[in-house]
Amino acid sequence: MDVELLVSNDTILGEGPVWDHRNRILYWVDITRGHLQAYDYLTGGNQIHEMGQYVGAAVPTVDGKRLVVALQNSIVLFDPTTGNQEMLCEPEPGNMVNRFNDGKCDPAGRFWIGSTQINHKDPTGVLYCVDPPNQYRSKLDNLLISNGMAWSLDQKSMYFIDSPTLRVQEFDYDLHTGNIGYRKDALVFEQEDGVPDGMCIDATGNLWIAFYGKGKVACYDPRTGTKQHQVSVPAKNTTSCCFGGPDLDVLFITSAKRDDPNGGGLYFCRPGVSGLPADFFGQKSN
Repeated sequence: MDVELLVSNDTILGEGPVWDHRNRILYWVDITRGHLQAYDYLTGGNQIHEMGQYVGAAVPTVDGKRLVVALQNSIVLFDPTTGNQEMLCEPEPGNMVNRFNDGKCDPAGRFWIGSTQINHKDPTGVLYCVDPPNQYRSKLDNLLISNGMAWSLDQKSMYFIDSPTLRVQEFDYDLHTGNIGYRKDALVFEQEDGVPDGMCIDATGNLWIAFYGKGKVACYDPRTGTKQHQVSVPAKNTTSCCFGGPDLDVLFITSAKRDDPNGGGLYFCRPGVSGLPADFFGQKSN
């Protein structure tokens, strides 16, 4: 299938794409430059908000007016219209060794965000769960590079990637409490497969995983451990992906500029399957 370049820029470390179907905007970040980016699907424009420090991830709120943004050590509410920020919580105050890296909302509207050591040498990362409006809990520790997250269609499993471990872990997940418990390694990769980075889930329950350093996004069935599809991307350092577009059938793919002339852009393709609407911060479960 054809993969096309949608936004060409010098994003150093593109990450965290999330589709807001209400206004047809794809939010994504440049972690290193501290940019929160907003790609308008209707106009093709890509607006950049300079946050002044690392930006690990951003997710829309359920009211559609603001975004929850993970900065280096803190979580803030950000109004893209006014530029105003409001502190929600500060899980790692004053920690200049770590930064937040990747995050996503679960089906109950909690914001899950992981930290990583900036130089990636030691397992100082922690996975946090932020309960609306501003309470947080640590869920996992001793992480190297906290990355991709997804929740199963039946809302009983959570999938999580600590990239250097080369695996997707599956946890028992309680929708009502947000509690998790390790169940098994759903997927285990080899060095030649590349480093699993960000991921998303499609409407059939399969996981789409970006592999850093290998220029690809691969689809796996976590229930059987089998590979279903693979998408080749011109950018070597593919970092994450999500489904979006009016019919949720567009796979958006972020990339990193590092040592790659084709890196740093936002790519897309239509893989022949659809995704699910993103979960927003503050929403209530059924």
